[in-house]
Amino acid sequence: MHAEADIVRLAFQDRLTRLDNRLQFQTRLNKWLQESAANGHSGARLLIDLDHFRSINDARTFEVGDQVLCAISERLRQLPVEATLERIGGDEIAFALGSSTRDSSANQT
Repeated sequence: MHAEADIVRLAFQDRLTRLDNRLQFQTRLNKWLQESAANGHSGARLLIDLDHFRSINDARTFEVGDQVLCAISERLRQLPVEATLERIGGDEIAFALGSSTRDSSANQT
């Protein structure tokens, strides 16, 4: 039972940061785009590239670099917005931002 769950998780998540991988991100992004078009919502896709990240790995080791990536991923997860995150690879993270249901309900009052 646990092995199946691990296989599914690994198929759709980056092992280090536990962010979506490219396959899961594309699936969620396509679903979100369809829902947004149907509901008239908008959003944005951002790419975050950590400048000079390689110098962290070179000067402080890959282990420290991995810790930095995990810390950044965790902070992005805690943003108070509806978002889908993907680790593209290395030091790049994609961020798809949708209009939140909170914002749309606030406009109705």
